[in-house]
Amino acid sequence: MPKMDGIGLVQALRSDPEYAHIPILVLSSLEDAELVSQSQQLGVQAYLTKPFDAQRLQYEVSKFIS
Repeated sequence: MPKMDGIGLVQALRSDPEYAHIPILVLSSLEDAELVSQSQQLGVQAYLTKPFDAQRLQYEVSKFIS
């Protein structure tokens, strides 16, 4: 993203009452324990690294739709 990284986006969404409740799933090419930890602390529901398994993505998304 040209002006903001993923953590910045999550922080912005979580600080806005209109979007704070929306589930967030991160798809990243970075396998970084610190980023995963930061994401979890900010309330990200899942952190998947690329290439990701389509069935895992479907499973994670299915937790929030019914």
